[in-house]
Amino acid sequence: MNKAGRPLRRYVMLVMVTWSAASFPDETLTVSNAWVREAPPKAEVNAAYLTIHNQTNQAHKLVGASSPQFQKIELHEMKMVNGQARMQRLEKLAIEAHGSVELNPGGYHLMLIKPLQPLTAGGTVELVLQFDDAPQITVQAPIRKADDADETPHRHDMQDMKM
Repeated sequence: MNKAGRPLRRYVMLVMVTWSAASFPDETLTVSNAWVREAPPKAEVNAAYLTIHNQTNQAHKLVGASSPQFQKIELHEMKMVNGQARMQRLEKLAIEAHGSVELNPGGYHLMLIKPLQPLTAGGTVELVLQFDDAPQITVQAPIRKADDADETPHRHDMQDMKM
C-alpha cells in the first residue's frame, strides 16, 4: 500500500475498533447500593442489602456469601405465609441475563449470622458474593443507622431457622 493510503487505513481500523467496543458492553456482574443496618451490640443476626446487575448474555445464580466479620451468611427471602411474614432460606438466587435483582428489606436479603465484632454506623462490612459460574465479587457495604436506612421496619421470624 502506498503512503497516501495509510491514513485512510488507520482511520478505518480506528472506526472498527471503536464500533466493536461500543457494540459489546462490559459483560460482567456488578453490585450497587450495598448496605447493612447498624445492630444493637448483642444482636446475633443482621441483614445486608444490595442490587446485583447481570450485564452478561446468560443467567447467573448467587449461590453463597461470606464475610470475615460473621460466622456465617445465608441467602433469605421474606414471604407472607397465612398472613404472617416468614423468613425462608434459599439455596440460590437467579439473576437473568441483562437483568438485576434487588436484595432489600421485606424481600431477598443476606442474613448475617453471629457477628465477630459490633457493627457501628460509619463502618463497613466486607461481603464476598459467590456465583455458580462467574467470578466472586467483594463488596464493602456501609453500615447505616436505622434512621438513615430508607427502609420499612420489619422483624425476622427466626422460629424456622436452624443455626
